Amino acid sequence: MPMPEAAACAELPQLVQSYADGLAAGAGCKAALFARWIAADATGTLLDIGCGPGAVAAGLAAVRPGLRVLGIDAHPGMLAMATAHHDGLPNLGFRLGHADRPLGAEAAVCLLSSVLHELAAQGGLPAVATALRAAAASLRRGGRLIVRDFVRPVGAATAVVLRHARHDMQRGRSFADFAHAAAFAVRFDGASSAPDALSYRTDVEGAYEYALRKDCGDAWAAELGQRYAFWSEADCRRLLHDAGLRIVHLAVMDDSWVVAHRLCGRLSLHDATNAAPRPLPAVKLFAVADRA
Repeated sequence: MPMPEAAACAELPQLVQSYADGLAAGAGCKAALFARWIAADATGTLLDIGCGPGAVAAGLAAVRPGLRVLGIDAHPGMLAMATAHHDGLPNLGFRLGHADRPLGAEAAVCLLSSVLHELAAQGGLPAVATALRAAAASLRRGGRLIVRDFVRPVGAATAVVLRHARHDMQRGRSFADFAHAAAFAVRFDGASSAPDALSYRTDVEGAYEYALRKDCGDAWAAELGQRYAFWSEADCRRLLHDAGLRIVHLAVMDDSWVVAHRLCGRLSLHDATNAAPRPLPAVKLFAVADRA
């Protein structure tokens, strides 16, 4: 996985660990979601492109024993961690590779999970399009691409109030800190204080960007350069089609693990005009597409 903070990670191992911890969180739920779209008797190669610490690849190797699961990552530290933690499954391996280059494996399945937003941080949607074309070229005829990543939430420009419980706040990592330090424009129309919380006037996109990175540990500074709302559902449909893939399923869904473990009881979202509660801003795009 081409990570923008790769150089920093090479010098600061704690960043590699922090980043790996974030990727591994909820790995069981992710693997179960992906497995539902892979036939139980599937054979051939599954490429987990941008596999990070390897937890999802290991989960898929365990439940789909007919597949040879190969985790691909561009970061040697991540590959070393994946190999050390998940050695032993006969149908699981890891190797160096890049998401923007065809891997030539005639794969049955290619997986891109939380990879495309990092490419977008470096090269915008053209970089995302290159990665989707590379994955499509790595598939055999009839092979399947599975994509899970961030997405621009519906009603992104809608004005809202983001309420953050004080017990969850970390020094230097408030919404105000984020809005001032992010590498992209974040709407921030002011704040108000209560004994148990701080409230910030922003929009749905600003709340989304903050909610999904507030717990990113030592990788906080590096994450400020990445924009999670990097594409829309329509962008995804267009780029998959342009890559020569037939969409089987595409949906924007709640990230229930993040809501339960990182947001519930900590953040709440309210309409800016009438204070009505709104759904917590934690959505992901999930797409399944086949090569003709």
